[in-house]
Amino acid sequence: MNVDEVAVILAVIVPFLLVAEGFLAVIFWRWNGWEAPRFLARGRTLSLAVTWFVVSTLSVWCVYVMAFVAVHALLFTLGQPAAVAGLALSVLLVAAVPIVWAFVILRRAGHPATHS
Repeated sequence: MNVDEVAVILAVIVPFLLVAEGFLAVIFWRWNGWEAPRFLARGRTLSLAVTWFVVSTLSVWCVYVMAFVAVHALLFTLGQPAAVAGLALSVLLVAAVPIVWAFVILRRAGHPATHS
């Protein structure tokens, strides 16, 4: 295995696998009806912050990788103006991910700032 193959595995495949594993773990955890682990108990500010950080970091990485591929596809198929528009859209998506995750996590935790 050469360095390029290892770089692809670490930069592209591992983040997607981590997100998929976390998603499946949450689905199976809820499906079995188990209570949340102690460190994820409601109302714990540190656990909410850590959860937000981890989920946001992995999601931003996945959006970045998908945007990288999409912008290059736009560049080579439709040209530079389409790639610039795709790049601007991907910047907006990457900026929105932490905000959306913060809203979702705070709403699931029952934080009063997210309820009308």
